[in-house]
Amino acid sequence: MTATLLGPVAPAPEIGSVPEINPRRRLRLVDPTESASATTSREITVLIAHGQALVRAGIRSLLESGRGISVVGEAAGGHQAILLSRRLEPDVVVLDGMLPDLQVDAVRQIAALAGVRVMMLTAADGDERAFQSLRAGAAGLLAQDTEPSELVRAVRLVARGDTLLSSGLTRRLIAELVSRPDPRQAGI
Repeated sequence: MTATLLGPVAPAPEIGSVPEINPRRRLRLVDPTESASATTSREITVLIAHGQALVRAGIRSLLESGRGISVVGEAAGGHQAILLSRRLEPDVVVLDGMLPDLQVDAVRQIAALAGVRVMMLTAADGDERAFQSLRAGAAGLLAQDTEPSELVRAVRLVARGDTLLSSGLTRRLIAELVSRPDPRQAGI
């Protein structure tokens, strides 16, 4: 495959650093045999916030192996994720739901940024913080034991405006909704 460079591509920033270019204008290598519409599509930009450097590196590698996805920054904590989200304006922020300094308010602050969508990685299907994150504006909840290929798919779905719940979380949410009394039946 022959690739054509369409424009400058800046190296990925170090944790906490901010690149000099607007990450939304990053261009990618494109196969010249792709259709014209493919060459004008913009990459999905992602910020990864996870407390473990090795996990961040694995997520970065996995996401960047997917065509059209670019990781523009990494954060080791919730506060840093808020600051980088404001500065880098990624399409999707992949947040570790167990970050020590990550509160629901942080999810709310990031989700409130124009064009930025939050996808939480949760440790367990029954994690109450996951549901609080949904209420705060998270667009996706994905269990950390999900298959790696599902992460790439999930980022694409969330970036295009869809909402995503992993199957275990969906089962729990449905079970909770079904167990609630029907308000229409309360007066009978």
